Amino acid sequence: ENWNKFDFGILPGNNWANMWKQTSWYKGARPKIAMLLTGWPKSIELKNIKKKKRKKKIILYAPCFETDNKQLDVAYAVKKTNFNLLIKHLPWDTNEEILKFRDVKNNIKIANKLTKKILGNRVKILNSKSNIMKYYSKVDLLITDESSVMYESLLYDLPSLSCKDWPIRTNNVSIPRMIKTDSSVCTYTIKSNLEKSIKHFFQNKSYFKKIIKLKKKNHF
Repeated sequence: ENWNKFDFGILPGNNWANMWKQTSWYKGARPKIAMLLTGWPKSIELKNIKKKKRKKKIILYAPCFETDNKQLDVAYAVKKTNFNLLIKHLPWDTNEEILKFRDVKNNIKIANKLTKKILGNRVKILNSKSNIMKYYSKVDLLITDESSVMYESLLYDLPSLSCKDWPIRTNNVSIPRMIKTDSSVCTYTIKSNLEKSIKHFFQNKSYFKKIIKLKKKNHF
């Protein structure tokens, strides 16, 4: 990002500060006046949390780019459990995004339709323009690819799960790469083991809660 166009930059925690220092040699990474270690502005949502007991466990799926049937991997894994699924995609609604991510938008449309057939009333598709920060406190597990939502979810003590063999690309024709992993934040499995990993998390929920609180201290 061209942070040198701005007066100030904000970093949410020590780990972020260390990562920034590694690239601060690049002039485009340096704001005009200062880079500040302040915390995460979006965390103001934390004060609005109202915890409610839920009869059913809920999983939130929120990917970066919907390609290569990642959503269907999640849907079929969840189908073999008794959990519910929330799905939140990015809107991709600016003129530039509509053109650049037309494959992604079409993939989302198809995947949502198929997911409803697979899970029926156990799945809810969230409005893509809604604020995802409102949902972290309402679910038990986040599944994503390499989206920054895995960092935000730490603020809510919400563990995240991803598949290290999921491909990432912004359309359906370019050569994909494997996701970039960050084990300091997220737990990783493989596609064929996704169902077992979901069940393993819920069977050992208290353990993962302790781990996620330690990870939160490193980032915020």
